[in-house]
Amino acid sequence: LYVPGRFKMAGQSIGGDSPPTSNGVFNNNQTYTGCAVDSNGNVFGSDIATAQGAFPPPSSGRLVEWFAPNYTSYCIVYGPTAGGAGPHHTDGTGGLAQPGTMTLADNGDLLVPNVGTSSVLRFARSSMPPKASACPGGIYPRRKVQVSTFVKGLSFPAGIAKDPTCDCFAISSYIGDPAIRWVTKNGGPEPGRVSVPGETIAQLGTDANSYNPFGLAFAPDGTLYFIDIHVTCKDNMVSEGCGPADYGGRAMKVTFSGGRPSVPTVVHAGFDFPTSVTVCVPATQ
Repeated sequence: LYVPGRFKMAGQSIGGDSPPTSNGVFNNNQTYTGCAVDSNGNVFGSDIATAQGAFPPPSSGRLVEWFAPNYTSYCIVYGPTAGGAGPHHTDGTGGLAQPGTMTLADNGDLLVPNVGTSSVLRFARSSMPPKASACPGGIYPRRKVQVSTFVKGLSFPAGIAKDPTCDCFAISSYIGDPAIRWVTKNGGPEPGRVSVPGETIAQLGTDANSYNPFGLAFAPDGTLYFIDIHVTCKDNMVSEGCGPADYGGRAMKVTFSGGRPSVPTVVHAGFDFPTSVTVCVPATQ
């Protein structure tokens, strides 16, 4: 899946809409971290664009839709509206600000964490294009998109997933306490779940056993899996070179008893900046 354009790198037969660096290589300006599939089989992807750890994150992010059944037609549902390169304003301003891994609400609305607004945004599915012909030119008119705030006041929200045991949602924050919290299907605090603790900015990178959740997913029995991007700081100084540790990323697991989470345990370690996780049940999928 890609957004076609005039920029081709060496060896490519099809170009994207994000220009390469002066050396002709990938420029980190188009990076998809999350996806969701609606009831029609259309695929949505969140592009963090130039928000590669910068804070405050730039508003160059995009929500892109590809249409079933062949996925060769695309639509930039929400993205930059000024500056940047080409007709899509690639790497411009006015779009999302570091969107994270997403999920669908019960009615098909798209729930998208957005670091720049410290919130999870809700995109009304009824306001988005059901097929390619509804998005001529590949850019959807902003006036047609209905966006509201599902949850606000979050610290670095990175992912959201449906918890099958409580008809509620878990939201991850890679910096802040709590690291994972639960909300109802309406976005309010979920009374039946206790949050998973996290680390504040002042504590960032000072404890080798800490974790920084990004993507997350639930097994059918309610077991929670999440990706720890494992942020560290040079000489344990928050202002000095903080970022994901080389090959420090981990997949982690949380179980529950009476709505209370266990201490997260490591399923597998040694990943180099992982972002996302999902659960597949072969017997039913």
